[in-house]
Amino acid sequence: MFVHGNHSMKVNMKSVAWCMAAVIPMLVSACGGGGSATPSNATTPSPPVAVTPAPTTPVQDIQTAVPLPTYAPNSEALAFFNAFNTARAHLGLGLLAENVKLNQAAANHGAYQAQNPDLDLFATDSATGRPVFHIEAPTRPGFTGVQELDRAKYAQYAGAYVGETGSFGLGKGAVKSFNDLMSTVYHRAAFLFQ
Repeated sequence: MFVHGNHSMKVNMKSVAWCMAAVIPMLVSACGGGGSATPSNATTPSPPVAVTPAPTTPVQDIQTAVPLPTYAPNSEALAFFNAFNTARAHLGLGLLAENVKLNQAAANHGAYQAQNPDLDLFATDSATGRPVFHIEAPTRPGFTGVQELDRAKYAQYAGAYVGETGSFGLGKGAVKSFNDLMSTVYHRAAFLFQ
């Protein structure tokens, strides 16, 4: 997860140069590589290939209504929930219902982070290779599970898959935080997972 906040991003220029060196030949080969306007080895074009479109999700399989959430009126949680489902509805995706067990797992993780203010949430956890923002250490106060699914199981969630995305908010409000997260590729992919 990419965490929003005040931090700097280091770019390895050798990696950038290597990526550009790899991309340019692909672009050149995709457009024929340049050269003269008259091809030296003209060949007969192949007949067109019929392409079958990917199956689409039938409308009846999309959840278009969910129970009213239990978040407090005018709360940041309710504002985020509404922004989230509004975005999904605008894109023709199914709405997601509130799950109080996942709410508890998220609250537990927030409490863990608050109880451990010395954590560098931008660092990478050496055991999992993931951002510390998403990881809990068993030796720290407030521990409820190393990764997201562990914490969901601790909160008695019965599902087999969970995802987690988050933002520090920095007093910007839930809708602004949601919009910031939606502007990043990986968070948007998580929010729009069907």
